[in-house]
Order: sequence, then C-alpha cells, then structure tokens
Amino acid sequence: MLGRRNRQTTFDDVTWRQRIPKDSYWWRLHDWAVQNLDESMFAPLFDARTGRPSVSPVHTFLALLIQMEKGYSDREMEQESRFDDRVKLAILAGGTLRASMR
Repeated sequence: MLGRRNRQTTFDDVTWRQRIPKDSYWWRLHDWAVQNLDESMFAPLFDARTGRPSVSPVHTFLALLIQMEKGYSDREMEQESRFDDRVKLAILAGGTLRASMR
C-alpha cells in the first residue's frame, strides 16, 4: 500500500529551515523534489488493496539520491536523516512546507 507524506506544518519546521543557506545543495534538491516528485508517480509499484502503508516513496527516493551523492553507508544515512537538518530538509521536500512558503 502506498504511503503518503505528512503535510502538517509545525513551528519547528519554520525555524530550523532558516539556518540552511538558500543556495546550498540541500535547498536545490528540496526545490527540485517539490517541483518534480509526487507519490502518484510511484503508485504503479504498490498494490492499493493489500498490506500496510509504506514509507513515502518520495522520501525513500530522496534518501537514496543523498546516499549516492554523499557516499553514506546505510547506517550513516540513517543517522544523517535523524540528526542532520540539511538531510531532513531534502528528504522532507514537499512534506511540510512548500518552497514558496520559505
């Protein structure tokens, strides 16, 4: 079953994003993802009738791109996605704030 991103905005979403330079790799990846990726693109890969909802395939795809770009191992990628705000910004693209709301 296809998972969906949570689009609910919190106060914290606004504050930590301001610390990341607007001309960075992370914002460019975020903006590209907002403009070009949507869960519906991955829908043919999921059976809508069975199973539990997956993690959003958009999040998984972006994590894979970051992992390949930065050379992170699986364990490093897991840690970066928890503790590095830049990685969170790129992975959560479109999940909470749209680029126009920065």
